[in-house]
Amino acid sequence: MDKWNVLKKLGTKFKHSSRTKQGQVFFTDVTFSLIVFVIVFIFFLVLWNMYMEQLLDNVEREEMELLAFQVTDIFVNTPGAPNNWEEGADASNNIMSLGITTKDRELSPSKVQRMFALNYTELKKTLNLERYNLYLTLRHSNRTIINQTGFIPTNISTQQVSVRRLVMDGAEPREVGLILWK
Repeated sequence: MDKWNVLKKLGTKFKHSSRTKQGQVFFTDVTFSLIVFVIVFIFFLVLWNMYMEQLLDNVEREEMELLAFQVTDIFVNTPGAPNNWEEGADASNNIMSLGITTKDRELSPSKVQRMFALNYTELKKTLNLERYNLYLTLRHSNRTIINQTGFIPTNISTQQVSVRRLVMDGAEPREVGLILWK
């Protein structure tokens, strides 16, 4: 064999061997890149899920706060609808909104008595608060309870919102409190 043929054969073997190694390096790079991509993608999915959960909790809490403020605002600033909703045996069927005052922040004893006489389900339905639990109180200025209805939140970890409003019962100040919880 002559010298040129030997070099030619060695050259082709060398080139073929080089291609195989390049293919192996390419496959290893692609595999490593895919593994890194999948890990980063999973990390971002977990992070996204955590933030979405927090966002939804915040949105629900803000909705509960808004509802609690609206409900207590209607309690203490309006006589309700109809104005004489507390009259009649079937008053709970005709109530559009519950107000417990005769005028701005002046309690009506008959409306207060009738509101606290409503059963829990009727009260939640009338207030449009079926999705939540509630605890409603009327207190003296020294914080002793005059009347209450609903259920006290039992678990500290439950989401809850508390709103208190001051009203007058003749010359005596009173406090209407509402706790919404889930």
